[in-house]
Amino acid sequence: MQVPLNSNIHYKCSFLIEESGEKANWSHLVGAFSYWISSHYAAERIDGVGKPWFKKGGVRSSSRYYSSKVKTDSLRTDEFGDKPHYWTLRFEHNGRENEFRRWRTDIGVESKSDDTYQVSTVVTHRLAENYVGEKPETPTPTAPWFLRFLASRDEWSLSVGPDPVKPKPFQITSDEASTFWDALRNPKRQVFAIALAADTNEDEPNTIPSESSRQEVDIICAGLNADELARLLVCNAIVCICPSREAINSLNSHVPDEYRLESGMARIYRPDLDPDDKYDFKRHRFFTKNEMYGKGEESVQNIIIESVARRSRSRDKELFSSLEDLEAKRRNKRIREIRGKGKEKENYEELVSLLEEDVEHWKQESKEYKSLLDSEDKENKQLRKDIDRLESEVKRLKYEKREMKKSSENSIAKKEVIENLPKSFTEVVSIMEENYPERIEILESAKRSAEVGDFEDVSKGWECLRDIAIILHTAYFEIEGANIESYFNSKSKFEVATGPSPRTRDDKELMRKRKKEYEPDDIDSTEKEVIDISAHVKARSGDNFLRVHYHPHNRLEKIIIGHCGNHLDTAGTRRRS
Repeated sequence: MQVPLNSNIHYKCSFLIEESGEKANWSHLVGAFSYWISSHYAAERIDGVGKPWFKKGGVRSSSRYYSSKVKTDSLRTDEFGDKPHYWTLRFEHNGRENEFRRWRTDIGVESKSDDTYQVSTVVTHRLAENYVGEKPETPTPTAPWFLRFLASRDEWSLSVGPDPVKPKPFQITSDEASTFWDALRNPKRQVFAIALAADTNEDEPNTIPSESSRQEVDIICAGLNADELARLLVCNAIVCICPSREAINSLNSHVPDEYRLESGMARIYRPDLDPDDKYDFKRHRFFTKNEMYGKGEESVQNIIIESVARRSRSRDKELFSSLEDLEAKRRNKRIREIRGKGKEKENYEELVSLLEEDVEHWKQESKEYKSLLDSEDKENKQLRKDIDRLESEVKRLKYEKREMKKSSENSIAKKEVIENLPKSFTEVVSIMEENYPERIEILESAKRSAEVGDFEDVSKGWECLRDIAIILHTAYFEIEGANIESYFNSKSKFEVATGPSPRTRDDKELMRKRKKEYEPDDIDSTEKEVIDISAHVKARSGDNFLRVHYHPHNRLEKIIIGHCGNHLDTAGTRRRS
């Protein structure tokens, strides 16, 4: 497959499609492509799309809105009789949003047996040579509509390597966790696996829609739209959901710690997963719940889509996907025919001409693959440099932390002993900030909320803030890769939630109340920051509740407390009021 000069690959994939219904056959498969063009670009009125010429080979164009052009070709061999062994389509048109962007979709269908076909497609785009102006934003990769259409039809069964393909996510139950881990480790796996873990430690229960309601609502898991990810990355990724704490724990009981999936996390398992390689886990990126809150779920979702689509495994030079590939097949067929004949002069001259064309074709192919290899080689070298730099930095920081911990252990123990016990929760707040200035910082808004709040249990207030200063701080800044909620909740009598519930998170007014302006008092700060204090620790004394909302400041390695009082409004309390 030759990518056009100055073009960008938008989407690329290859899959095996098998007839599984009475209506399914070669004509029905090719008909799906004509239906896609005629329905989505009806205004172009391209003459005769879907007619006999479309299946045999021909060219049609339209100069109405998008300057569209459709070209098909086919090649029959003795192996499949009247049914083409190879069929290809090229559809070119200008963009709808940007008329200066030229799109090209190449589709190749190779018959593998009487009822099985290998389908490969490449979607590219480029700016017109006469375009003058600012470079427009690159479109986010999306799977073409016909892929989602074929994958959703019962009469067809799609697969990539050993994995079946469907344009929707599937759930990992406790019973299926072992099977899922085996699938991840399968060396034949070619698709990315995007695993989303439900947030199981929220104020409001997480719910996953049942199959009967799937038509009405998209599944939101780990803050990401699982249905949308599955649709947009069909044939390049499978999307999996761990909908409960039981499912997450069951999966983690089978996988090594480096590949674990935690509550509210999204993780992308690349192909060629090798748990025996101690550095392999670094290839499989994950986004924690806090990271997604910081970056924004939409931003994280776009990062995942672009990363997966850009690293499609569909690069095998043997795959058939374009008009140029079909010409190469036709040449090879004719070369074999000539070699089976005598050594007459005319046969010899035609053979030389065909071989010269074949050499030119593979020169172009080699240029494409050299470009791809150069691009990946640069990326891999940069990643290696980044990893080496980060590993050196981690080693240095760990050493400094050990030394600082040794020198501060005695002082932390001494700070537990004070001469005068606090008489109110407000005094507890003041004393705690004085005792742990390197670990926590309490904003004025938090002190005011403590003054007007209903919570007055001095003993529990002391224990809660102390656990935040010691246990929570340790979880965030002293244990690499710790599960914050599991670590804190197992060592404290209090409970931490590292983010709001989905319904609260979707309420812009409520989320604004969980933002605080913060001005760090350190040499590296140049301006004020807006921090998110959605994370909170919960305490209760009788009928009085305490919510300590905080922000883990990674650069300062401090817990910044922005609220320390009554329960902030949530979507749940708003409904009950």
